[in-house]
Amino acid sequence: MRSWAFGVLDMEKEPNLGKDFPLELRIIEARTRWLSEATRSWIALAVTVGSVTAMTAAAALALIHGEYGYLSTVWSLVAMPIGAVLGHYFGRSNQDEEVDN
Repeated sequence: MRSWAFGVLDMEKEPNLGKDFPLELRIIEARTRWLSEATRSWIALAVTVGSVTAMTAAAALALIHGEYGYLSTVWSLVAMPIGAVLGHYFGRSNQDEEVDN
């Protein structure tokens, strides 16, 4: 290594950064995949619980007032997120296979 003030600098020892911790690449990748899947699952659970709660409240209002506009409006808002969650978790299981038409 060369420095403009001191000329050539020699290092007596090589740095041991990262050698003290026995983390391997596959362990880090597995933990990252787990965190990603756990986050996805929590988001899907939150969307599902929120949607079911909103549908239950709208159904209760519809039964009380006798007007089903609330239920229709809430359903139009929650149908897409519920469909996305159901499609992701209960969709085709073998997505790598080719489909014959």
